[in-house]
Amino acid sequence: MELLFWPLDISYDVSEGASRIFIWSITKDGHRVLLIDESFHPYFYVLPKASAIDSVFKELESFKKTNPSILSIQKESKFYFGKPVTVVKVTVNSPSDVNKVKDKIKRLPNVSDIFEADIRFYMRYMIDKNVYPCSWHKVTVTKLSLNDKLKVDAVYRIENNPTMIDDTSIPNLRVLSFDVEYYSPKGTPKPTENPIVIISLATNSSEYKQFTADEYDEKEMLHAFSKYILEYDPDIIVGYNSNKLVWPYIVSRAKKLETSIPISRELSPPQTSVYGHISIAGRANIDMFDYAEELYEVKIKTLQNVAEYLGIDGDRKYLLKPPWLYQYWENSEKKNMLKKHSVSSAKIILEIAKRALPFAIQLSNVTGIPLDQVLAAAVGFRVEWYLIRQAFLENELIPNRVDRPYTPYRGALVLKPIKGLHENIAVIDFSSMYPNIMIKYNISPDTYVEPDESLSPDEYFIAPEVGHRFRKSPPGFYKRVLERLIDLRNKIRTQLKNIDVNSPEYILLDNRQKALKIIANACYGYTGWFGARWYIRQCAEATTAFGRKTISEAIKLAKEIGLNVIYGDTDSLFVKYEPEKVDNFISQVKSNIGLDIKIDKIYVTCLFTEAAKRYAGLLPDGRVEVVGFEAVRGDWCELAQEVQFKVIELVLKEKSPQAAVTYLRKVINTLKSHNIPLEKLVIWKTLSKSIDEYEVDAPHVVVARILRAKGFSLEIGDKVGYIITKGASKRLADRAKPYFIVNYDDVDINYYISSQIVPSALRVLSIFDYTEKSIMTQISTRTLDLWFRK
Repeated sequence: MELLFWPLDISYDVSEGASRIFIWSITKDGHRVLLIDESFHPYFYVLPKASAIDSVFKELESFKKTNPSILSIQKESKFYFGKPVTVVKVTVNSPSDVNKVKDKIKRLPNVSDIFEADIRFYMRYMIDKNVYPCSWHKVTVTKLSLNDKLKVDAVYRIENNPTMIDDTSIPNLRVLSFDVEYYSPKGTPKPTENPIVIISLATNSSEYKQFTADEYDEKEMLHAFSKYILEYDPDIIVGYNSNKLVWPYIVSRAKKLETSIPISRELSPPQTSVYGHISIAGRANIDMFDYAEELYEVKIKTLQNVAEYLGIDGDRKYLLKPPWLYQYWENSEKKNMLKKHSVSSAKIILEIAKRALPFAIQLSNVTGIPLDQVLAAAVGFRVEWYLIRQAFLENELIPNRVDRPYTPYRGALVLKPIKGLHENIAVIDFSSMYPNIMIKYNISPDTYVEPDESLSPDEYFIAPEVGHRFRKSPPGFYKRVLERLIDLRNKIRTQLKNIDVNSPEYILLDNRQKALKIIANACYGYTGWFGARWYIRQCAEATTAFGRKTISEAIKLAKEIGLNVIYGDTDSLFVKYEPEKVDNFISQVKSNIGLDIKIDKIYVTCLFTEAAKRYAGLLPDGRVEVVGFEAVRGDWCELAQEVQFKVIELVLKEKSPQAAVTYLRKVINTLKSHNIPLEKLVIWKTLSKSIDEYEVDAPHVVVARILRAKGFSLEIGDKVGYIITKGASKRLADRAKPYFIVNYDDVDINYYISSQIVPSALRVLSIFDYTEKSIMTQISTRTLDLWFRK
């Protein structure tokens, strides 16, 4: 029979020495099924030394006779960095045989190298069979008997190669989010010591469930949690920081309690897999923290901050501050607040997932990386799997990953900003500048001309400054790949113009074009990534060199037209927005430089420091974008961070720093009156090594020692929270105390004013010549016009 299926997850097992591919899928009629392919075997390629193909082949034929795990050997013609090579394909019985056989073959005297032995088996299958996750395929299958160890509607054996079909629809997916709360009165929760007390669940079918230690003991609570997952049978499970923290904690608690949580579709517990993500067979487990990591505008990735950025309201008001959550569990009157916090967290995680999943699904489909892995994978790996698929289609050998030291190279051109407050600023971006440069100058690992290679000057492009050369023809691997990516994206963007922005089709296509853009833009950086298979540092160096030349030429053109250039960075220019001049500039860039450029955004007001990559802008819709002001100090309390953002916001919206100074003074007076929540004064620092390894008595180290003496268990990676208190000593370490033993009367208010709040505000206000003294004594009476840079 023929079956239409949408791959959700892929895995494999080895039974009686033979490997089987498992494709966990959803069918057109909404059934959850398992497709098994027993016909596929792992393989790798052997590259002989020069002119030794025949002797290597004979050696391998002889070797095969004494190694029954080798199923076949055959000669194949391939390309390696664009050059033709003859290799021997060695097919073995199961994935476990690959390394055993490979290592023996590599020792043969005429073998130069082994390729593609490190391609994961299930990825190898999808590449060779042209199976893409999150995309519809058809296949001929035979129905098999269903046993009680599988949580699926049916099991089928694949009888032929699957074929992708032209259908971009997404099945109705069951999504479950969850939140876990721990009882940890002595600092960071430890699974060996601290129990789970609440598990809250929310589903996209509007079901909500909460399990607490009030109703169950912890072991029974984990059983109830596991049972509910199996009953609801979600396709996708989402959490927040679930890969690194929550799932490992749950698994550890289950182990300590001598129980298990069989929640997968093969009734197995969660397991750590590649990229540090947690695999739940047959389901896609996705950590929304991985999605938040790519929201660069959100500097501190708390659930509250991410929800606020994404415009998720409602349940945000029920969220509590983490440091004192254990106290809510201890207090019978406050316990319901903690329960509300937990279920609200689960609901917010679900809302984040509703925004993240359309993008994750398209990114998975574009790169070929399974849905549960794609957000956890670094950008370099996303690019690499896309390139691997393209290489397979073009019969290119996939290079091995080689350990190499990081070698820096000169980056993009950054124009020093004109310090101050500016009105009506247009940000003009080159459209996919680096990909288009690589296409224009045929920059690719296989077109790179070695320094000692002799070519006529009309046969190559030469990069400015660095002098690297690249053949003009034939088109390189990167050029071909990038042209496909950009062409696909342009076609989708054309389609989007004729589709209702609120329609499911628009959301799907818009997320697909975003995924294509991300992969295309990341290809340049991948060439210089020391972990890349296709690593050629010269490609990255040449691309940035052409980029610097391009942006320099654009700045020169802008000035000739009469545009006031405020700042330039990488592939963007910030200019005073004069519509006619900007339109002329865009036209001139296209005709003179040969690259597309467009207005990306317009800031109503924009604030620049003297430093590059540190500015803030007010958008017409009232949103404030802040770049680079964070991460200046790792020891700022929450109040200092809050003050800095508010100062930026007031300066931009009031078009003057005076309102910000007034606000700052009010905060100082409120702090002096002890009317700011004490938790906003806690300073959090992470232990980067064991407490006894620290040679310097930093405040958080001293506090960690105090906590250890009180019976707290602290490990590398734990965060230590402290407050600076009053005292005669000038050393902060002598006055740092654990946050939970400090009363407001003990707090050194002057320290927080002079070393936290005012310095964080001066990061902004110093642009306008304010000092700590002027802030604390008087407000400037200069006129509004003097704040703006003309």
